[in-house]
Amino acid sequence: MPSESPQNPAARNRYEVVDESATPETLPAGFAPIPEGWGGDPVFPYRGTQQHGVTPTEGPFLNETQQYEGGQVEIAYEPAVPDAEPVPVRIVDTAAHEYAQWRAYPAAANPSPNRVVNRKEGRTSCTVKNIGTVHVWVGPDSNVSALAGYRVDANGGTFTLDGEAEVWAISNDTTTVPLCVYFEFSTAEQ
Repeated sequence: MPSESPQNPAARNRYEVVDESATPETLPAGFAPIPEGWGGDPVFPYRGTQQHGVTPTEGPFLNETQQYEGGQVEIAYEPAVPDAEPVPVRIVDTAAHEYAQWRAYPAAANPSPNRVVNRKEGRTSCTVKNIGTVHVWVGPDSNVSALAGYRVDANGGTFTLDGEAEVWAISNDTTTVPLCVYFEFSTAEQ
């Protein structure tokens, strides 16, 4: 007969030869099941099974086998605080009228990235026109390059931006490329 494991007598050698002539009377007796469950300390209310350094002085504590009288514990909740009435809000513009204005100025794209349009609050649109003979790439920050930018064709190519972000440019050549910048913005009446 193969050897059995010293830790677990139920574990047997997997290569054991089974005697086909064996009857239930000649087979070894099985093992009684071990029931699962908590067999240690009782379950303390709000603390689980650990005493946390505090020896219980009151009793009895209820465990799984005991029940409350009446079968249910009534829980008293505090009454809900009613919400305050909302304050009516009316949104008022800071100015009675806003004037739409525009500006145009020359700019240049260099072989290294440079800012051609600053960030401006209240700007509604911006157009960058390439009036040079070399392609230019534009982007939102100084990481603009021919691989990470929008191409503005030479001889009149344009790039339009609706928003307040800044625009950076870089030229495709070692020369400086002339640009024309046109933007619209609104100002409040004072």
